[in-house]
Amino acid sequence: MFRRRVEPEVVYFGHVSLIAALAAVSLLLAGVAAFVFDVVIGGVAAWAAGIALGAVILVLWVIVPTVIRRCGRSTE
Repeated sequence: MFRRRVEPEVVYFGHVSLIAALAAVSLLLAGVAAFVFDVVIGGVAAWAAGIALGAVILVLWVIVPTVIRRCGRSTE
């Protein structure tokens, strides 16, 4: 594969696949938490838990890496 010089395509495909997998895992995580809260407590708590967990996931997997990336560039 590397003799054919397709390494950039393989790396790009792996990157896109990983982003898609992370998105799927985050949706499943928030959905399962909302489902558990719905079964145990009720619908309003399920919505609150799903939205809160979705916000935490968004902050940890999108906003924090973006801030770290920007801070790393500005110090150099």
